[in-house]
Parts: sequence; C-alpha cells; structure tokens
Amino acid sequence: PKDQYLALLRTMDVGLIFLDHRFTIPNFPSRLLDYLDATLPVIVATDPVTDVGLLLEKSEAGLRCESDSVDDFLACINVMKDVQHRVSYGIAAKELVASTFNAKRSADIILKL
Repeated sequence: PKDQYLALLRTMDVGLIFLDHRFTIPNFPSRLLDYLDATLPVIVATDPVTDVGLLLEKSEAGLRCESDSVDDFLACINVMKDVQHRVSYGIAAKELVASTFNAKRSADIILKL
C-alpha cells in the first residue's frame, strides 16, 4: 500500500534506481519522484541513453553511473557514506522536485504545445 511505501521511504538513507545498461530507449522511473519528495539523495545506475542521472548530477540531488560498472557504482556509494553529502544531496532533491516536477510547470509545458 502507498502509505506503507511512503513510510518505508522515510527510513532510507539513499534512493537507488537500477536500469539495465542494454536499454536503448530513455527511461524515467516514476519512483524517482517519490525519492526526491522524501528528501532522499539518489544513486542511479543506468544505461548510457537515459538522462535521469544527468538531471540528478546537474541539480546536485544525486549521483549516476552506468549499470555495468561495479567500480563506478561503488564510488557513488562511497560518496553517499558521508552524512553531510547525503544531507546536501537530499535538500537539493527536495528543491528539484518542488521546482521542476510541479503541477503549474507541467500545465505551462502542456499549454505551450
């Protein structure tokens, strides 16, 4: 149930997203929005065509690596071991969801089409 899922998010230190490195069509996992809204920093291990990791890095809300690179994934984990980094990324995550993924912005984009 959704309420139990959201309660579980409040117990987490980092949100994780894994996408197979062989994907050739960009994906945007919906659970990302839940992670951001829960003030969670995010590590995404994805394919090379998905831009979700770039969005996180640009906004300083998380880290990215390709899902076929164990060493890069471990490097992301090592960064997130630091509480100050997690807090900083988490604050940026909440700001990202509030500024980018809101109803007014969505309506503005749709109306411009």
